[in-house]
Amino acid sequence: MEDLKSQLRDQVVTQFQETEYRGALGVSPTNGILLYGPPGTGKTLVSKAVCGELGYPWAEVDTADLVSKYVGESAEQAQRLFQEALEIQPCVVFLDEIDAVAGHRGQGVKTDSERQRVNQLLQSLDRVQGEDILVVAATNLLEEVDSAIRRSGRFDEEIQVGLPDEDARRKILKVHLRDREHRVRGEELQEVAETTDGFSGSDLESCVESAAQQAHIESIEDDRLQPIKFQHLQNAVRDFSREEES
Repeated sequence: MEDLKSQLRDQVVTQFQETEYRGALGVSPTNGILLYGPPGTGKTLVSKAVCGELGYPWAEVDTADLVSKYVGESAEQAQRLFQEALEIQPCVVFLDEIDAVAGHRGQGVKTDSERQRVNQLLQSLDRVQGEDILVVAATNLLEEVDSAIRRSGRFDEEIQVGLPDEDARRKILKVHLRDREHRVRGEELQEVAETTDGFSGSDLESCVESAAQQAHIESIEDDRLQPIKFQHLQNAVRDFSREEES
């Protein structure tokens, strides 16, 4: 997904790099990016890739750790998280499904604990501005994220991680076949890529896994290794599509 990688390098990675021009131009790094898009498109992998480009430690925070029914506990956990990040910086903090911990405060009845949690998260995001910390949040439901979280100065960049195009699908399939015994030719892989429009990266991974399972069953039945073939992939794609339709 070359366009996405280029966007991340220009808008995020480059801004963290120390150059002789940064001070003169008054460039400050982007402390927060919000990744959004359908499930299974690789938002977590994108976060890890950015982390790898920066050479920073990477910490994934389970949103369940920031959710509590007890008043004040969620806010304390959010405060503790960002205090630890400040102490160990530089680092990348990844918050998946941020809509679960920072949904709209004005929609419906909110508990004191939920309101405190969002307010503390806002304050914590403000604290890391100018620090050597990148907070990457991800959501499948961008419209559900509180508007105050999304404003400039907290998550300066909102980057869409969409479904892979045909070329990306072919490359994803190739990656998942790379360490498996297979006899799928290049033109056959291209045909599968053409017929999987609308599939996410995780969908394609599931199809390759299903194809491998088919080959495994045949290997057991024939008592000799049967590599993954084009037909296995076609069957896997067809079965996956049927499951989605049902």
